Amino acid sequence: MRIVVLAVAASLVLAACGKAAESTDLDQSLAAVEELEVSADAQAEDEERRQLIKTLEARKVACPPKVPQRAQSAPVDDVIGLRIGTTVDAAEAVLLCPKGAKARTVIEYQDSSTAGQYGESGREFLIAQIGELSAKQTYSPDEMRGARDLGIYGYNVVTSGTRWDRIDEKLQILLVGLKGSEQVIGIWRTQYFAEGAQPTRQAIFDGLRQKYGPDSGGEFPSWVYDSTGRLLEATEDYQSSYVSCVSGMQRVGSFSWREGCGLTIVMGITVRNDNPEIVESVSVGLIDQQTALNASLAFEDQLKSKQETLRQQELEKAKEVAPPTKF
Repeated sequence: MRIVVLAVAASLVLAACGKAAESTDLDQSLAAVEELEVSADAQAEDEERRQLIKTLEARKVACPPKVPQRAQSAPVDDVIGLRIGTTVDAAEAVLLCPKGAKARTVIEYQDSSTAGQYGESGREFLIAQIGELSAKQTYSPDEMRGARDLGIYGYNVVTSGTRWDRIDEKLQILLVGLKGSEQVIGIWRTQYFAEGAQPTRQAIFDGLRQKYGPDSGGEFPSWVYDSTGRLLEATEDYQSSYVSCVSGMQRVGSFSWREGCGLTIVMGITVRNDNPEIVESVSVGLIDQQTALNASLAFEDQLKSKQETLRQQELEKAKEVAPPTKF
């Protein structure tokens, strides 16, 4: 798995993105960064500023970034502004916009196994963590090996060796497409609440219903539609369309799609052991299953077409080679 890491100090992005919200002119964003007051640790601050400017220049970040607009009559289908069909560049911009005074965003990519089977490059997952980095920002190789031995290495603990004092959010975003042209087809987001700022279970449920509207019902809210846009009613009948559509999305971080299923939004919570009405974290998963199915099939057709074109080109070139004179 090849990993690309991007780290941005949101405290620096704040000024730049505030300007960019009024104008998408990159020069204004960069000027806002340059106007930041130099801190006591001038050398470190200057380095962060240079890295930020490089990031802004490369991605032309504007806050809030532009994402696809949904039809007026369509159900709400975003997670923090990320929607199905959002380009990978726009998804990065959403994540790079400020999340708090000391928040950092670390982004990794996991390569697409489907693209790799055809000798092509693509990224299947964008994985992001948002929080506060430790003063010692990375784990040593020995610490990384120790974490692996304990079975705690990976997305849930460290991100490419990054050491965190506090993690506020994690996102796992499913992508489809060739490298540079990937689009979002699924999203999982987990929020963690600090002690003293932990909401009630009912407040979480009410907040989600306020955002996504009337739900399918059940103990935990979910919004499960078929491919025609009809909201399905929650049931435990294993033969029902609801169970068929929701079953593959019930584990945090998992994605699945079936013919005939549409927009699917599910959630899960972790609660305090001493008070199950107090929530420590909430996870929301979102996918449009029919769209994901169509996109994945179209991507595989694209890869097959490219492979066939390459084979034909190689065949034509081989025909130009003079045959051997002796057998």
